[in-house]
Amino acid sequence: MPETPKECKEKTKDYLASSDDIYSWFCQYYEKVESKDGAYIDDEALELKAVHQKFTNTEYYDTMSKKEKQENNLKKFTDKIRENLFLKKFLKPKDTTYKGVKHRTEYIIGFKLITEPDNDLEPPVDEMTQEP
Repeated sequence: MPETPKECKEKTKDYLASSDDIYSWFCQYYEKVESKDGAYIDDEALELKAVHQKFTNTEYYDTMSKKEKQENNLKKFTDKIRENLFLKKFLKPKDTTYKGVKHRTEYIIGFKLITEPDNDLEPPVDEMTQEP
C-alpha cells in the first residue's frame, strides 16, 4: 500500500486537533515553544494542578453543565492529558528533574503560558473630545 501523502497527514492531524476539546482549550492559553537540538529553550514546567486551576477559571469551564464539570475534576482532567494524542508526549512523570528542578507532580514541558499585551496603558486622549 502506498504511503499516505504529507498533505493528507497534515489535514488529518488538524482535524483531530480541532475536534479535541482539551487540546483546543490548551492551545488558547499555552503556546508551543521551539526546540533546539531536542531541548526547549523558553518553556516552563507546567504542573498539571496549575493547568487544571487555569482550566477551571475560564469561561469554557463556567459554561459546562454540572455533569461535565464533574467529568473534568483534577483526576479525570489529568487522565485526559495522559491519554491526549497531542499532549501526552510532553507530559513528564512526577518526581523527575527538569532544568535542575525536581517536580513532585506530573508536568508538561515544551509550552509556556501565552502572555497578553499590556492593556493597562491608557489610550491617548484626543484634545478635541476633552472637556474643559
